[in-house]
Amino acid sequence: MKRFLKKINRGLLLGAALLIGLTVFIIVKEVQFRTEQPEIRENVRDSLQALLEVNLAPEGAKLGEDWSDAQRETMRKRLEDALVAHWDADGENDYYYTAAEVRAWYEEYLTKECLVIFEEISLELSDDDIRITPNGTDYATVSVEIDTMSAVWRGDAEMIFYGESLYFEDVQPYTDVVYRGSYEGWFEMELHRIGGEWRVVATSGYFSLAHKTPVTGGTN
Repeated sequence: MKRFLKKINRGLLLGAALLIGLTVFIIVKEVQFRTEQPEIRENVRDSLQALLEVNLAPEGAKLGEDWSDAQRETMRKRLEDALVAHWDADGENDYYYTAAEVRAWYEEYLTKECLVIFEEISLELSDDDIRITPNGTDYATVSVEIDTMSAVWRGDAEMIFYGESLYFEDVQPYTDVVYRGSYEGWFEMELHRIGGEWRVVATSGYFSLAHKTPVTGGTN
């Protein structure tokens, strides 16, 4: 009987030790995640700004004309630099767009004629605009509310590439008018901590034009 009780006590002690170890592990992970949230927010800001900057037109772009081979290469390099700097190249996701899919959609974008020429793009995000939720070990889901994405552009086409397929049917550049305005939108992103660094696995979202005003005299 005593031997049986000893076995039970050992089992209870082992179970208690495992429970304490698991509790400590969870607490440590939660503390680590909270301390890493500033880094996650910085990555979100930088990665979205870099993604939007692939819309900046290279020198010589003209509304209503096809991109030249040199212009396409310039724009491809800009996207690749953004993906290498901020994304997980091998990321997989069943719901959002990965780096490979963003690259494919951008190639489709480059097959179309130049419908809008962006000259300036600036994204403004406060900490409150970026909501972070842990999603398993070393993963996080981030929701981003974009109230102001300021821009200067030429052309009447109200479209901007943000990592997804764009609707091109019946879109025309119309007149070469310079506008200053802003877009608003929403993004959902999955991030993965790899080698101590948070990187984007996949993203999905939308942008819509909030307002625009013709700029008298244009910009240089």
